[in-house]
Amino acid sequence: MNKQSKIKKTTMLVVLAIVCLCIFVGYELRLLKERQFYNEFPSSVNSPDSSSVYEIDPETLLLSLAQKNRKVFNPITATSAVDTPLPANSFPWTQADYLKIAGVLAQTQSKKDMNGWDIFSMFFDKNCVDNPKGFDSGNIIYFKTHAQDFLQYQTITININPLFKEASFGENYFPRPLFGWASVKANSFEITADEALHIAEDKGGKEARLKVDNVCDITINNSLAYFRNNDWIVTYSPNLFKIHIDPYSGKYKIINMGK
Repeated sequence: MNKQSKIKKTTMLVVLAIVCLCIFVGYELRLLKERQFYNEFPSSVNSPDSSSVYEIDPETLLLSLAQKNRKVFNPITATSAVDTPLPANSFPWTQADYLKIAGVLAQTQSKKDMNGWDIFSMFFDKNCVDNPKGFDSGNIIYFKTHAQDFLQYQTITININPLFKEASFGENYFPRPLFGWASVKANSFEITADEALHIAEDKGGKEARLKVDNVCDITINNSLAYFRNNDWIVTYSPNLFKIHIDPYSGKYKIINMGK
């Protein structure tokens, strides 16, 4: 390769690098501007103007869905006083139960095909009880790149609370980072949220809750994009016990043993 060809090649590489840098800077400036108006990540709570609430019958909901009955979400159009919830552990639904309910609600209420949507996060909680199984409520957030604007994500947030006989559906939009959000690959997990709860119990959670006579709450969540790791995070509150559990290997790390 002669000297002139080398100079030409170097010049092209420099120009290409400058173009890429300009694109990157422009992208980040747009994201910075949008973040003045939007949160960087979705949360489990939607603003009132972006969510709809539906009455559900937890006694029959899972059976109805198994029978392909999709008319199980009845819109609540008026704000009413908060009813006394059913006792904790009345419907100890599993991760699989919540994912099924969330998927059906998202598809039927949004009128969208949920193929192509990823899971941003899963969140489950329950009151402390002896031999805990299942969860008292669940929250699933789905996301995908906006069809008309690849610089935005569209999200669907589903809250399911059988103790209050309610489920909610909400849509929102968020700026899409340059490298995107990492999704929760729930279908490939070896350790479900239910199994993570059992591991947490065996590794110190049971001891922690018995010290306070079960006056506590247990939360289990997973969000690779938000927490920067793929673990199930199991927390016994207030400040009793926390453990991270790898959803593929079951390996764990105790973060907090409380006081």
